[in-house]
Amino acid sequence: MCSMTCCGSRKIKMERRSADPFLLCKKVCFASVHVREYPIILGDNPTCSSGPPVTLDWEYNGDVSASRSVDEWENERYYDRRSREEMRVVPASVRTEWLLDAGFSPLQIHEVIQDIQKEQHRQRLSIDKSRLQDKAAIVAESMKRTLERAIGKRGKSDNPYKLCMLSQ
Repeated sequence: MCSMTCCGSRKIKMERRSADPFLLCKKVCFASVHVREYPIILGDNPTCSSGPPVTLDWEYNGDVSASRSVDEWENERYYDRRSREEMRVVPASVRTEWLLDAGFSPLQIHEVIQDIQKEQHRQRLSIDKSRLQDKAAIVAESMKRTLERAIGKRGKSDNPYKLCMLSQ
């Protein structure tokens, strides 16, 4: 068992209360928070179920960056915290509004939505094809076993695991 304290001066105190040297507890604490704001841009994520996907741009807005102590940061955002419900998926109408406010045209948004719907359709076709191939493989294996039993290569009671082990 160990205890650890983290002071505002970033000092870390670690104690080992065990004879085993491998049971040393470690903890990390932070003295400050650096916040950057990234612009929201039109995304391309095909898992977006409706409306346009949004993502963050690679470049951040340096004018809006800020550094604060962790305590200041937590106190400032205490009343601005989102509820669990607000943390869920952002409605398509809100995402569309964000993108329009960011300068994207309705045509750009519509084109991305169409591209995503095409990709989702391709994914569904691929999944359906895969399932069909899996079913075909199962039927083919079953037919192979039936034929082997019919021509006497394999008895009905032969264990596939044993046959596999014998063939190696």
